[in-house]
Amino acid sequence: MRFRTRRTWLSRVLVLVALVVGVASSTQAAAPRTSAPTTARAAGFAVSARVRDLASKMPPDSTIPAEWIRDNDRLPRSKGPFYPGRGEAPAAPLAETPNAMPGPSGTFAAISADEAATVGGRFVPPDTVGDVGPNHFVQAVNTVLRVYDKDGNPLTDLVNLSTFFAPLGAGCGGQYGDPIVLYDSLADRWIVSQFGLPNGFQPPFHQCIAVSQTADPTGAFYLYDFHMPDKVNDYPHLGVWPDGYYMSDNQFTIGGSAYAGAGLLAFDRSKMLVGDPTAAYVYFDYFPIDPTAGGMLPSDVDGLTPPPPGTPNLFFEFRADEFGDPFDALRIYEFHVDFADPGSSTLTARPDLPTASFDARSPGSRACIEQPPPAGSGDGVDCIADRMMHRVAYRTLAGGVQSFVCNWTVNVSGVDPTSAATYQAGVRFTELRRNAVNGNMTILNQVTYAPGSGSPGTG
Repeated sequence: MRFRTRRTWLSRVLVLVALVVGVASSTQAAAPRTSAPTTARAAGFAVSARVRDLASKMPPDSTIPAEWIRDNDRLPRSKGPFYPGRGEAPAAPLAETPNAMPGPSGTFAAISADEAATVGGRFVPPDTVGDVGPNHFVQAVNTVLRVYDKDGNPLTDLVNLSTFFAPLGAGCGGQYGDPIVLYDSLADRWIVSQFGLPNGFQPPFHQCIAVSQTADPTGAFYLYDFHMPDKVNDYPHLGVWPDGYYMSDNQFTIGGSAYAGAGLLAFDRSKMLVGDPTAAYVYFDYFPIDPTAGGMLPSDVDGLTPPPPGTPNLFFEFRADEFGDPFDALRIYEFHVDFADPGSSTLTARPDLPTASFDARSPGSRACIEQPPPAGSGDGVDCIADRMMHRVAYRTLAGGVQSFVCNWTVNVSGVDPTSAATYQAGVRFTELRRNAVNGNMTILNQVTYAPGSGSPGTG
């Protein structure tokens, strides 16, 4: 979440959102709707130096805009038309005692926000991401990257992402952020991404994507610079799928003054794996169809068994009655890409899938989850309760069963949380199954994990 906005614009758009959201939500479930795709080739291509050869240093001409230091962005629907005085009880406990969670196979200290600050600047809250492969753990924190073996030994220096992406030029070689690290288990490769805003919030806007040349993430990467459509591509998240690398973002208008809807993209994975500079993306702008959509995530493959050929990538977002929707639900979008004929690509919203009730309300501040002493009142953790948490994990289970797992933050205090003192966070976990014949989705498991809930006065 690197794009910084001020909360002043939110108050201006809330009235419009309140009027629109009920209409959009009530018609969404009636029938699938689609929009027309557009496509564009990579604007830049290069090959990085070997990551293990890159030094830990801040480029001398690098600057970090002051407005990026604290993260203040929110989707307009995060404070929708709440029902005054309405409270929801915490979710009921599981009917049976779950199996005990096994301990981790290993733990070690990786990049901290303090350590990242010595190379790439300090960000509050930090964007901490990483992924694990057969032999490596690759982590990024805001503007720095490091590769470890699975015993926690650093295999590279702390690498500034601006140095890593520098061969692409200023569009990707600056201090930007919102990094994503993914391991492509189907190809045994690594993906690293960040956005680029060299002109502030003026176009062109860049999405910078690196794909490792081999299974070794300490080696060289193919680097791609994709110019995004003329909307700020905030909060990008990627997912690995057999026919593409899929991405969602929360778009903002040029200049960053207003939310501009959800963007959904697919990048040509087959070309990017071999370093083909003609790799392109297919893009859908969902804002004209539903201006309240956003905070969605694409599916990301786990394991070595791909989904059946032709299975579309599924994008997920949650909907809530607190946002003006008729009921709590998951909204699922089917994205089928065709790089040979991009105009034949399709995006279809399936009817909303009702879930068990949850409370999506959260305070207006970002530091909304209180922490125990010695933390102070201003040291709360960001709840980010208006969107799903990265990532939507997909796995093909025994017998070809298609399983999807997603999660997001919910309020379990039982009261309307007007401040951190009256807010208490829980993790809403949902596991879904997809019918391979008709594509229908069903919820297999759903539960809110919130030990010690129900005491909003003590957090």
